[in-house]
Amino acid sequence: MFGGERVTFGELEERANRLARHLRGLGVDAGAVVGVCLDRGPGVLVAMLAAWKTGAAYVPVDPGLPGERRAYMLTDAGVTVLITESGVDAAEFGGRRVLLDADAEAIAGESAE
Repeated sequence: MFGGERVTFGELEERANRLARHLRGLGVDAGAVVGVCLDRGPGVLVAMLAAWKTGAAYVPVDPGLPGERRAYMLTDAGVTVLITESGVDAAEFGGRRVLLDADAEAIAGESAE
C-alpha cells in the first residue's frame, strides 16, 4: 500500500503487461532504453516491470531534479521512450513520451495476458 493505493501482485502483473504491450507497439524491444520519470508509487514498479518485459533496460530519473540534469541523463543513457505523467515537466526530452495518466485509456485497452 502506498499513499492509500493498494495494488495486489496480480494487479501489478496485469498493469505491467498492458504497459509492456503498449511499449512494444511503440517499437520498444530488447536493447532499447526506457526512461522512468515518476514520483514514488506503484506506477514506478509498473513501469520498471513493463520495460523488463519488453527486454529493454530502464533508467530511473528523479522528477525533482533540475530540467538540465534530467535532459543530460536521458540523452547520455540513450533513452528513446520516457514513461512519465502529465504533471511532470519533461519538456527537455525530445523523444517519445508515454504519459501514464493521459494515455491510460490506450494502455488499458492492451491485453493483460
